[in-house]
Amino acid sequence: MSFENWSIEELFARCTDYDDGSLSMDKEEFSALRRMLQDKADGNSPVIQEGWVACSERMPHIGVPVITCCGDVVQYAAYSWDGKEWQDWYEEYDKLPANTFTHWHSRPAAPQQEVKP
Repeated sequence: MSFENWSIEELFARCTDYDDGSLSMDKEEFSALRRMLQDKADGNSPVIQEGWVACSERMPHIGVPVITCCGDVVQYAAYSWDGKEWQDWYEEYDKLPANTFTHWHSRPAAPQQEVKP
């Protein structure tokens, strides 16, 4: 199995036993993790400036809404990846081909309401 398009988090999730929290990796999984960590240390991570990820390097998790851009134009609507095409999160528009966007970014967290004493 090839792990080259996996994130470190995805690889850890695959190798974690959720009953006792232990981590178990075979030789191939360990080698993939080692390469990923070395790439990050060398600055070769597919993550571009400020959290943008090149679509040519890795696509987002299926069904998770993300912010997308095409070149230097950031899209207003959130899109989700279905494994083959992009879908407007609100499904107002037709699906878009895989090569429509160049980069994606996870959505920011919602602002937190300040609690006044």
